[in-house]
Amino acid sequence: MSSSQLSPMRRTVIALIPVSVLSLAACGSLPFVSAPESTSAAPEATTASASAATTPSATASASASATATPTSTASATASGDPSASADATTNGLTPENSKGRELRLSDFQQPNSSSNWEEKRYDIASTTNTMGVGTKLDWLHNGEIELRLANKFQKVTFNVGQANDSESSDLIVRVAVFADGKEIETVDVPFNDAHAFDVNVANVNALKFTLTPITQKQEKPLLEDKSTTGVIFNVKAE
Repeated sequence: MSSSQLSPMRRTVIALIPVSVLSLAACGSLPFVSAPESTSAAPEATTASASAATTPSATASASASATATPTSTASATASGDPSASADATTNGLTPENSKGRELRLSDFQQPNSSSNWEEKRYDIASTTNTMGVGTKLDWLHNGEIELRLANKFQKVTFNVGQANDSESSDLIVRVAVFADGKEIETVDVPFNDAHAFDVNVANVNALKFTLTPITQKQEKPLLEDKSTTGVIFNVKAE
């Protein structure tokens, strides 16, 4: 059939078909029409979104790391760095930290737990309310205590007596002084007496004092001889 034989209605429909196709293509409704710009834009948007989502996490991570650093440092300090603590702490008795003062129980080497040394104020003979370190002495217990001088001192002075409130007034306290294991002086101190010691400690590290109770007969006491309290006081190191 020729176009001249088409009715006016059919000619109108045929004329409109290209226009409709073009319109649909422009709207992207046809399956065979591609939209490259739209497709390429989507990944960019996705990438940008992922990047935006990642940035806060990275920032938070960096912030957490920065916050953790001082904490880690503080923790390391608290746990103790041997090299740092060695510089920061002075251990032991020195001429500087003992100058012009009487030594206390904390200045002595840790005594044997069985000796029960105690630091408090004592009355000794005619001396009253004097600070000293004392221990109970009886048939079972002697006293032993030690200073570590590290060869830094020239002399140590101190007094030894028996506390006025001791259980017995009949015992004698035998005081022996040892310099690096060698006995250098021994003195017997009766009740109601206080003996003053002046010991040369040049080149001496360990200065040990032993207090041993004995009877008037120079014998070891028995249980019935009761006990006395031996006291070391006015201790100074120079």
